[in-house]
Amino acid sequence: MLLFFFTISYGQKTFWKKTDSEGTAYLSFIKGDNTFGDHFRFYYTGDDRHYLMRLRYDYSLDVYRMRKDDGWSGKNYIYFKSGFLYMNLPSNEFALKFKRIDSDEIPNYIYYDTNYPERVVRN
Repeated sequence: MLLFFFTISYGQKTFWKKTDSEGTAYLSFIKGDNTFGDHFRFYYTGDDRHYLMRLRYDYSLDVYRMRKDDGWSGKNYIYFKSGFLYMNLPSNEFALKFKRIDSDEIPNYIYYDTNYPERVVRN
C-alpha cells in the first residue's frame, strides 16, 4: 500500500516593512497565488490604508508591474535588489525601500486581516 502526501500551494509569501515619521508600512508579497496570481497586500499604520495590488512579472526588465484599468503600468512597479524590495511610484522622487522581516514581526490585527480591497494604479 502506497501513501502519497501532497500540499496545495496557495503562493509563496515574503514580508516587508518600511517605517517613516507617520507610521509603518507592511507589505506581503505573494507569488503564485491560486486566486489573485502574483500580488501584494499593503497596510500602512499611519492612516490605516490597506489594499491588494495584482502584479505581472516583466521578464525583460526584471520587475513586477502593477495593475491598471486597461492593463499593466509602465511607471508603477516593484523590484528586488540586494535583499530589499523597492516600490517605484511616479509621485516619489526615489523608490520606496522595504526591509525583509519575519511574519511574526507583523501585528496580528494586520496579519490576519483578509479584507483588502483590490486597487489599480492610474498610469
